[in-house]
Amino acid sequence: MNDIVIRVDSLSKNYHIGRKQKGYKTLRDTLADAFIAPFRKAGKLLRGQPTGAAELDETIWALKDVNLEVKQGEVIGIIGRNGSGKSTLLKILSRITEPTDGFAEIHGRVGSLLEVGTGFHSELTGRENVFLNGAILGMRRAEIERKFDEIVDFSGVEKFVDTPVKHYSSGMYLRLAFSVAAFLESDILIVDEVLAVGDIVFQDKCLGKMDSVARGGRTVLFVSHNLGVIERLCGRAILLSEGSITAEGRPSEVIAQYVEHEYRKSDSSNSLVDHPNRKEGSEIILREARMYRNGQESGTFRSGDSMKIAVSFRREQPIIQVHFGIAIENAAGQRLSAFPSTVQAPHLVPDSVREGKIICEIPCLHLSQGTYYLTFLIRSLYSPNPSDLDRINQAVKFTVVASDYFGPDYGTVMKPGVYFEKAKWAFEKI
Repeated sequence: MNDIVIRVDSLSKNYHIGRKQKGYKTLRDTLADAFIAPFRKAGKLLRGQPTGAAELDETIWALKDVNLEVKQGEVIGIIGRNGSGKSTLLKILSRITEPTDGFAEIHGRVGSLLEVGTGFHSELTGRENVFLNGAILGMRRAEIERKFDEIVDFSGVEKFVDTPVKHYSSGMYLRLAFSVAAFLESDILIVDEVLAVGDIVFQDKCLGKMDSVARGGRTVLFVSHNLGVIERLCGRAILLSEGSITAEGRPSEVIAQYVEHEYRKSDSSNSLVDHPNRKEGSEIILREARMYRNGQESGTFRSGDSMKIAVSFRREQPIIQVHFGIAIENAAGQRLSAFPSTVQAPHLVPDSVREGKIICEIPCLHLSQGTYYLTFLIRSLYSPNPSDLDRINQAVKFTVVASDYFGPDYGTVMKPGVYFEKAKWAFEKI
């Protein structure tokens, strides 16, 4: 039996980007243009310039030769930067947009959560909008009536269900809209970045609902910039870049490739000489910093990876008992961990050395997915009042992506925090 429910073959989508339109013309201008148009066109052809539609518009390929097969019950995450073609692909599969070339073959009833709240009417009550929006999404009235209490209970707006939605807060509006769409009974569910609605409690409910849909055997195509959710919900991931599929496979591997590629594309410098966050530095200067993963320079790491940090320095005059410190901080400047050389290597740098490189290796990054920063400092402990010789707050940035290092079920019982640890559990009978 053929279990392929979605087959995409050489799918491409081309859009015209119109230039600025000219102002309205008089009848005299129109007649004059009609008379000289053939001569103008002939002149452009002789000069090799574009004519006709090519003269008026530029084009862009949102999708280029995309091929994809999805089996029954698969949960596939689609990732990529903005403008890579993710939403265009889902709109074609949802029959909202027609492809320019190729075709998509779909077997089964499709439910789409592309734009939460589409079809809501501000003058109608929440109850009336549930029936209206459900009908727009393809639900029968009997189906809506059967699920109405579940939808309202899931949204958490029971007290206001008979109030016009124009009086709702934006969060309430989105919660009710998502709840209607989430209870669709479809064979294939297409979701485009709609889980980041409401407060953090409701977001957890959304993730739980999507998890139950995925475990229920339905086919799901899921677009999100939340890479942790992709890692948690999906069994396969696809990376789109400039309208083409550039990677496909296990979510952890595709996510790591995506983040690494984006890091390398960013204009990041290893130089610390002119860093804007430098607080001190005259007698001794931190010059350059590099990070390594598995022997390769990288700005992307997975939870549980080891990290090697190499920082070069130069001192203009002899300074004795120089010590180094490296700290990991989040974007808000909160310190998560610190590694002073005085603990593991109290005599790391000989006093006579003017220029060198210190290397710090962290055996295991016990960090969840996110963006973090390294802060560097140099200090002399020789004087009674130790002071920073050089200090650069949040000198370099690195990214941690999810992995299965801490086990596939990590986070299913409790929501994980920033710090991961493999704790040992035991049982003793009393």
